[in-house]
Amino acid sequence: MDEQSEPAGGSQGVKAASEAQEDADQQSTAGKRRSFGEHSYQNLHRPCPRCGSDRVHRSHRRGSLEHVLRLAGFKIRRCHACGLRFTRFGGSVIVISDLRRALLRIAQITLALVAAALVLAVVLWFSMRQASPPSSLNGQ
Repeated sequence: MDEQSEPAGGSQGVKAASEAQEDADQQSTAGKRRSFGEHSYQNLHRPCPRCGSDRVHRSHRRGSLEHVLRLAGFKIRRCHACGLRFTRFGGSVIVISDLRRALLRIAQITLALVAAALVLAVVLWFSMRQASPPSSLNGQ
């Protein structure tokens, strides 16, 4: 009985030793720089910020905003589980629909300010024109 239980215990010891070696290898490479092509799956594919799924992939650009973001170095990602489109800036997550909505609001406010400035300029021009008499009537 002792002979039969010993190999089973020995194989468990071998498994534990191999797991300990893998842990030691991971810890020893944790502080080292990786060469090109040795990227960790975790570093490249972060989970979705909404649902936590690992099914996050690069997304095709839609519209001029996303083309500008790409030129600035941002990579648009899309979660296949929930459909969220986002990009990351440092440690922050920027949701594309929120960014588009904020930029649209800024554009609307800017347009309203330009229109108000134009109306004010026209009113001032007409008031200045009415205040000064025409020069052709003074000469007669």
